[in-house]
Amino acid sequence: MNEMTPKARARVVKERHERDLLALEGVEAVGLGRLHGEPAIRIYVDHGAESAIANIPPSLDGIPVVIKESGVFQAL
Repeated sequence: MNEMTPKARARVVKERHERDLLALEGVEAVGLGRLHGEPAIRIYVDHGAESAIANIPPSLDGIPVVIKESGVFQAL
């Protein structure tokens, strides 16, 4: 049986939820990172975006979520 690595699984989960997360007011970006050495989904929100933070669960399909406050992302 060909099981996914934890990193690959996190990527699939991120891709599955990314559109809905980005639709939340105050969410600027969604990416991958680590939490305690394990893959995690990083969600970047505007400073003071309490409503967005309140609507983001602590994990998605078993992958932990890390919320990072940031400024507005702009393309260079």
